[in-house]
Amino acid sequence: MHITLSVKRFAGLALTAFLWSAIPAVAQVNSFLQSYSRFEKRRAEGKSVKSYLSYGISLGMAFSSVDFSHSYATIDGSGNIVGSNTISRGFDVHGFQFGADVYFHLFDVTPNSSVVFNVNPTGYIFHYEMGPVKTSNSNLSEYDYTLGIGDLAVPLTLDYKTGGEALFDKSYRTSFTLGAGLSPVLYGTNFGDLRGMKFGIRPFVHAEIGIFAAIEWKIRLSYMPGAAKVMDVYSDDAGMESMPVDSHIQMSTSSMFSVGIALMPFSFGWKSERW
Repeated sequence: MHITLSVKRFAGLALTAFLWSAIPAVAQVNSFLQSYSRFEKRRAEGKSVKSYLSYGISLGMAFSSVDFSHSYATIDGSGNIVGSNTISRGFDVHGFQFGADVYFHLFDVTPNSSVVFNVNPTGYIFHYEMGPVKTSNSNLSEYDYTLGIGDLAVPLTLDYKTGGEALFDKSYRTSFTLGAGLSPVLYGTNFGDLRGMKFGIRPFVHAEIGIFAAIEWKIRLSYMPGAAKVMDVYSDDAGMESMPVDSHIQMSTSSMFSVGIALMPFSFGWKSERW
């Protein structure tokens, strides 16, 4: 018997991760898509617009690796359980990273540098064609699995910033950021249901190099070390009905690295001390 696991949930997983990463950030700046006029009004009235000025969005590529194992019962020709077997695989995955962030000034270090608290809701989507997984001596000969992993992370970091981002000053053409902290992460896959989602807290570090050209543009690198279990399902869990008898599937991801481009759409409103 051969089955192909459906990937219909993968599109929903991707959309959900995107919305989860965007909604908290949009709330930070009072609905970004409808706030330009409000931003201009507040600025004209002399009110604080710092939550707008520090708002950023990012898009990039993410890289990780996956350890997969599937244990199941082996059976004889009469359908009797005679033992067990385990299939293990390891493979590299890549996908997309998208997010938004806003930071809050804590204190100045030098006249052109400061330390800030950064909140960075971020979504990660990974996709991998595993191909046939052969489950010999069982009630299922093999199955195909297209893996989809969606992670929602909310890194909370203390960042050291220099240049324009530290001062909200566009006369500084370059900026630099280095930050570290912790990130709560919610892990989901396109296998099973919401009860199978996992949660963890991982270290998080990132660095950015920024250039001001009409608005602030940045190259962004981030790293989330450590491993995390993203799947741990058994025969009686949702989605496992067609799997071999006494199945137990586990999947873990390793450290995650991403590289991308970020921009700060409201940075055109930064002051200009030297112009």
